[in-house]
Amino acid sequence: YRKALEVFKAVLAKNPNDKFALYYAQLCKEALPGGLSAGKGKAGGKKEAANNVSDLEKEVAYVKGDINEQKDTEELIEKKAERRAERDALIKIKEKQLKEQEEVLEEEKQDYLSQEKLSKRAEKLKSETEKWKGMKERLVFKEPGVPTDLTEYPLTLNKAQKYYATMKEALRMSRWNSAGLNAISTSIYYADAILIYFHQVKSATPEHENVCRLLAQCMKRADVDENIFSLRSILNMKSIVEREDRPITRSEAIFLADKAEKFTEWCRTMLP
Repeated sequence: YRKALEVFKAVLAKNPNDKFALYYAQLCKEALPGGLSAGKGKAGGKKEAANNVSDLEKEVAYVKGDINEQKDTEELIEKKAERRAERDALIKIKEKQLKEQEEVLEEEKQDYLSQEKLSKRAEKLKSETEKWKGMKERLVFKEPGVPTDLTEYPLTLNKAQKYYATMKEALRMSRWNSAGLNAISTSIYYADAILIYFHQVKSATPEHENVCRLLAQCMKRADVDENIFSLRSILNMKSIVEREDRPITRSEAIFLADKAEKFTEWCRTMLP
């Protein structure tokens, strides 16, 4: 008890208000001989010890309650953090799904626009084809061509070759309107060159559709219908652009150049 008392006194020297040290120091004093010389002093010591014990129990209960409250707070914070993490993960999933849906909608939109453009282009070509058929019927009673001397053949062929070279150069330089116009002129002049060389006749201008009729009448070949169709496609596109009064677009220029290229190769196989 004496050794314990010395330890508690050392604690009280540093912190005189340490209730634990006061309580146990009092117990040590009571346990030592002569620690309680009088009943009054003994009763007073027990009362003080009881008060100290009561205070200590209250303080311990308070500390325990504070610890439990802190644990509850920490658990609540952890649950909130977990719910926040779950919510953030759900938001990311929803954002990803939304982005995927937007991409699908954009693809569907572009596909719809492409289909709409193709549909409009098909309607225009169909309309021009019907128009050409009606014009063909009206031209039945008209003379589709005019007699031409063979001496005009080299001049017509030279123009066709120049238009062809200009078309290729315009394509290389991405001058789409020029490429398309030269493709049209190339096809018409090569068709006239064929007609002049073999039949001494050329199409009557400005109705260039006459050239298709002349080719059908004069050229008796198995492959003539296929090539007349290419020439007719070129003339139909020419009518569309002229009616809308606008420059030729890139896709139209490539279309015209491709058709003109095929028609030109066909003509060259027959010319000397």
